[in-house]
Amino acid sequence: MPTNPLKLAIQCRPGKQVFAIEVKPASRLLCIIVATLVVLTGCTVAKETKGQSGESELVIQCGLITSMANCHERASKECPNGYVTLEKHVGVNRKEITVRCK
Repeated sequence: MPTNPLKLAIQCRPGKQVFAIEVKPASRLLCIIVATLVVLTGCTVAKETKGQSGESELVIQCGLITSMANCHERASKECPNGYVTLEKHVGVNRKEITVRCK
């Protein structure tokens, strides 16, 4: 069964995207490791995924030293027509929201 490439965009300063990449399934682990390191430094990472219904969703991870407002700011940037928050996780080791663009 073919799998779709993982799409990843990393932003470290508001309004400035550092890079965006598409990763083949075999390289996903490396991509996840890089994204985790970037998130720990205060950046935001947006990953496009497919939800259970098959619709496109974005998982936005925020750095441990950033506020949840940065997650929502990134969601607004990724979804210019607005978004619906599907999940929110705030914990000691991560901050992340899952959204669906309108």
